[in-house]
Amino acid sequence: MIIYLLAKKIFLNVGVADKRGKEYVKKTITVSAFSQIIAIHNARSTIIENNFR
Repeated sequence: MIIYLLAKKIFLNVGVADKRGKEYVKKTITVSAFSQIIAIHNARSTIIENNFR
């Protein structure tokens, strides 16, 4: 029961934060996804370069 109440409280907080920070979250996710794609691309090109040496 305590876990249920905690989960409910967390979900309510997330709901409020969701309304306030939806744009912020979208931007953050986009930026982090973009940087991850760049990181993966860099890692791949490094691996390819190392294989050809």
